[in-house]
Amino acid sequence: MALVRQSNGNAHAVLVASTSIGDLVLDNLVDEVRGWDETAYKFVKMQTPHAMDAWVDVADDRTLWVASK
Repeated sequence: MALVRQSNGNAHAVLVASTSIGDLVLDNLVDEVRGWDETAYKFVKMQTPHAMDAWVDVADDRTLWVASK
């Protein structure tokens, strides 16, 4: 599970599946599965794969347009 920011600044949760072809994002707001870097989201935090009760910050330094609130 990951916490992301949408382009409008709203928080959103997505499921991230680690596979042999990379980390894929399953999202209830879109109809297709995408690689995490193919989304328009800014990744903020993610559950660790080894301890589901632990969350880590994500270093997502891609340049994305995010609305200010």
